[in-house]
Amino acid sequence: MRYILFKLHERDKVSLGNIRCLNSVFAAKDGDDIWIRVVDNNSGVDSKLKQLPVKSTFTLDEKNQLFLPDAVTPVAVLKEMEWIPINEFIPVEAPVSNLPGKTNHKIDIKLVPSTVERRGNALLTTLNTWKEYAESAPAVRLAVLKFAMSATNEVLVIGNPLPSLPGKEYWLQNNILLPCGYEFEVPFVNTFLNNNILSGNKGVILFNTNNEWQLIDESLFVEAKRSAIRLTNPARSLP
Repeated sequence: MRYILFKLHERDKVSLGNIRCLNSVFAAKDGDDIWIRVVDNNSGVDSKLKQLPVKSTFTLDEKNQLFLPDAVTPVAVLKEMEWIPINEFIPVEAPVSNLPGKTNHKIDIKLVPSTVERRGNALLTTLNTWKEYAESAPAVRLAVLKFAMSATNEVLVIGNPLPSLPGKEYWLQNNILLPCGYEFEVPFVNTFLNNNILSGNKGVILFNTNNEWQLIDESLFVEAKRSAIRLTNPARSLP
């Protein structure tokens, strides 16, 4: 069996989070390098693999010989390494989706009770509640959701429809999440925040009724797959 191998620098390990759900992908570490191995089935590789910041690409034959792409002469013999599945090499419990444990951001913008009833687009609940729900929830309900976990073991779930779970619901207005039942005292604040805080950033701003806010980058959210939720562990307290 022939394989395709990709070599990356260890500092680019974070990029592997995009491929951890791919099947039949293995990884190994060699010093400052990380090797990724996939089967060469002559049908091309997944587009996510093509997006990795690769240093070198090789094919590997049955004799453990390394070939450059389209070459017929080997350039080296691959040393023995410990290959493990990519989802174990990049576990979810690594901080792929951590919200800040607290925020010190305060701005002179006020939220006031709203007379307009709005449907929630996000839910802030506990990790235990979220994991219990995921064990029995139909896959089709999880498929429309994504989540991020905080250092205080709270989980922000975004999607439609939201699960009926205990917690705080938020409604979405142009990439800004506001507590349901509240709105900005001054309507144009939304435009101001998008132009001055979200400009150039992909993500959402989460507002609380005490006027504290958090900017949550889009990359911190994880698809709500049952396996990913099961592997999300509580944050450890610092000594």
